[in-house]
Amino acid sequence: MRYCFKRRERISEGLHRIARDQLDAALKDLRGRKPEDGVYQARKRLKKLRAVLRLARPGLDPAVFDRENTTLRDVARQLSVVRDADVLVEVIEGLRPHSARDTAFRRVVSSARIHRRSVRREFFDGGAALNAIRDSMSASKSRLADWAGDDITNKDVLKGLRRSYSRARQSFESARRSRDDTRWHEWRKRTKDFWYHLRLFERVWPPVLGATISRCGELADRLGEDHDLVVIGHRLMELAPEGKAGRESNRLRSLIAHRHDTLRAEAREAGAKLFNEKPGAFMRRVDACWRAWRK
Repeated sequence: MRYCFKRRERISEGLHRIARDQLDAALKDLRGRKPEDGVYQARKRLKKLRAVLRLARPGLDPAVFDRENTTLRDVARQLSVVRDADVLVEVIEGLRPHSARDTAFRRVVSSARIHRRSVRREFFDGGAALNAIRDSMSASKSRLADWAGDDITNKDVLKGLRRSYSRARQSFESARRSRDDTRWHEWRKRTKDFWYHLRLFERVWPPVLGATISRCGELADRLGEDHDLVVIGHRLMELAPEGKAGRESNRLRSLIAHRHDTLRAEAREAGAKLFNEKPGAFMRRVDACWRAWRK
């Protein structure tokens, strides 16, 4: 089932359908014969599910929103531990020096691989962690009616979309003139939310929203890579604390800093184009198309 609203279904029905589909698919990912292969997909589905929850937030009881958001956030964080360990190895290996026999570099890679094995062993052995995650997700599914129900209206989701665009735009303005990693991380999260929300509305105005969705997705990818590099930069001292490996970590840190500069320059340019419109003007266009589409 596509991750978007249907023209002839009520908003409450669409929210429930989309949320149920994401939970069912995530549970299936983690119940397969090789759940370690399903962690990435399940994590992505939970991000999409949390985006649906945030879109409906204007029409929700704050206590209900906080409960469901906290549950889904905690599950996603547990899955992220595995993903982050994998990315650590992949990115460092991508920074391999021209001399493939570089002993110091191989020492850093070896440390990253040992960390990955340790994380995977702790997460998957015995199945306790996976069972707890699946239980939390099943409980969330049983509570879908608490928030993806009849109380949510067209007005609520349009208000949610405006809030999403405004927050992404504001976080862009905060990050664009700063080198603060926390501000860039916030912009990444808000851009990802807005990307998911646009996808829910894609059928309303395919020619325009489709192009905007594509640009937003490309920006989210750049910001995601930037965030991965921040996390890895913080781990380098732990992976190569002293001696030649310590000097190697300085080389890697320099390469990461150069990549940061490139990514952030590209992101600033993309953000200036994507968020140049004021929220009121953006929503007037979307609202007009939404009303025409829903007739």
